Amino acid sequence: VGAKLGMLAPTLIQMEQEIDAELAGEEPKPHVQIITCDMRSLDERVRDLIGRCTCPVQFPMIKVGEGKYKIGDSRSLIFVRILRSHVMVRVGGGWDTLENYLNKHDPCQCNYR
Repeated sequence: VGAKLGMLAPTLIQMEQEIDAELAGEEPKPHVQIITCDMRSLDERVRDLIGRCTCPVQFPMIKVGEGKYKIGDSRSLIFVRILRSHVMVRVGGGWDTLENYLNKHDPCQCNYR
């Protein structure tokens, strides 16, 4: 209903539309970004979370593009965005925090050892 009246979609829906446009090869529509108090960039936040890895061989992370990373041995592409003060990862059809994602996939952070 809000879209018909010209109102902005909630942030998560905007992120999903952005990713869908990228996957379709289209340029995503620009939207107004809310500036938070934490002025670190998305890349800095991702590197901080990845830096918690204590493995002898660091858990691999390659930045492919803005908000796109290949993380882990599988080298699967993940989409990362900032939502308020959280770094969010597109998982399946939903979103999870990068911290939870790493807890499940990084060998030295896994809850199941």
